[in-house]
Amino acid sequence: MSVNHIFIFTDDYDKAAQEIIDFGFTEGSNRVHPGQGTQNRKFNFNNFFLEILWVHDKNEINSALTKPTKLGERANWKNNGSSPFGLCLDYSKNEDKLFENYFSYEPSYLPQGMEIQVLRNIKETTLPWTFRWRMENINSLKTKKSLEPTFHQNKIESLTKVYFGVKSIENYFVDFFKDEDSVVFEQSKEIYLKLEFDHKKTKQVKRFDTIPLLIEY
Repeated sequence: MSVNHIFIFTDDYDKAAQEIIDFGFTEGSNRVHPGQGTQNRKFNFNNFFLEILWVHDKNEINSALTKPTKLGERANWKNNGSSPFGLCLDYSKNEDKLFENYFSYEPSYLPQGMEIQVLRNIKETTLPWTFRWRMENINSLKTKKSLEPTFHQNKIESLTKVYFGVKSIENYFVDFFKDEDSVVFEQSKEIYLKLEFDHKKTKQVKRFDTIPLLIEY
């Protein structure tokens, strides 16, 4: 299993991004997602990227195209208790069983006919909004990724493990990850994301104030 990227919904996007920058991460590209109603700021590493995400257009995120994805509910996580995190996995047949009942989403900002396979986790909303797509044959996406900056002042290089704090670990979704070393779910009263970088070689920890994020490096 390989993590492509993780997003975090926040209303305090400028403060959150600045706190990440102040920690020593180099900011990459950003974009508006036309038709989806969201906008992002990104931080790229050797093997994945972290995305700060927020609502850019309320009408678009509640449109007939986007509303069924339940992204709007995730964006409103502070009021409804859902997870603000999105987990994107690199496409692999190893995860076909996990995605066998996926929701097909074809946003207008991706090439025509390219779908995002989404697990909305409607019944367990403290689980991350989880998705994957085939991008290996889309040259424009591969080129953009290769141009992103990955050097950081704090010398952090690669993601080595992901931890999600969730309210319940007794469900089919979490069961699928029980034998995985790269993504771990921990039962917790508080929803959080913990990212381990470089196998914690410096044994240091950073807790962010503006977003529910903890980094071990």
